[in-house]
Amino acid sequence: MKKKIVLFVMLICSISVIKLDASTGLLKSASIIECDGELYGFHSSDNHYHLAEKTEDGKYKSVGDSLGSNWVCPGTIKNINEEKQLEKVTAEFEKCVDGDTAVFKINGESIKFRFLAIDTPETVHPTKEVEAYGKDASEYTCNKLTNASKIEIEYEEEKTDKYNRSLGWIWIDDSLLQKELISYGYAEVAYIYGNYKYTTSLCETQKEAIEKNNGIWKDSNRKEGYCSTLRTVERTTDNKTIATKTEEEKTTKPKEEKNYKYEAIGATLIVLIALILKVFKR
Repeated sequence: MKKKIVLFVMLICSISVIKLDASTGLLKSASIIECDGELYGFHSSDNHYHLAEKTEDGKYKSVGDSLGSNWVCPGTIKNINEEKQLEKVTAEFEKCVDGDTAVFKINGESIKFRFLAIDTPETVHPTKEVEAYGKDASEYTCNKLTNASKIEIEYEEEKTDKYNRSLGWIWIDDSLLQKELISYGYAEVAYIYGNYKYTTSLCETQKEAIEKNNGIWKDSNRKEGYCSTLRTVERTTDNKTIATKTEEEKTTKPKEEKNYKYEAIGATLIVLIALILKVFKR
């Protein structure tokens, strides 16, 4: 009886290890980019890029070892979602909230929308002070919406956030509001939880805003978030050029970092097998 219990416990442990290995092979869907014809992405637990391969169920798995935390695409990034067709509805402006939130009326219903994929400095947060360029962002958004001839909202698959606010791309007279806010340095690309249609385009616009020191990027100590995983940016401030990655990192092939995951799994299985044999010899 004792042997059977020990064998059962060891079997469960082995299955758990194998399942853990299978799950860690999957890459975060929002991280997938196409660089010079190859797919790359990283795991949810780190920002180390791997070559990626699309599975039959539409997910992405890593191929080979990590390319390292300093890897950036050395060539041309293509938006793998640019051909995606999204649902778009006509909306009527109702009320401003702040730079990245507003209330619209759709089919007679008032709905609060959080503008997808961006974050503007705070102006109405209950526990935070008004941040630099927050009022500029709010005024810009409110002026654009108030004077718009046509407002359309485009949905991704993820239509609401954890606060139950609706999420969408805000189009004003056929111009994407998120892109305009980023271009003036009134917003940055943030909260990327899926393979959004315009992420790559927004990151390129943000690159230009950083290089021109627009808005929030006048602060030379401000670090770029999500987009820094896709490409490099040179920032000029006080006649000095600051690169987010060094020239060597830009021009040389990244050194692959050794992945010890499989060695650890193999060692664990060997120990389990040895223990099973020991139990049955008694």
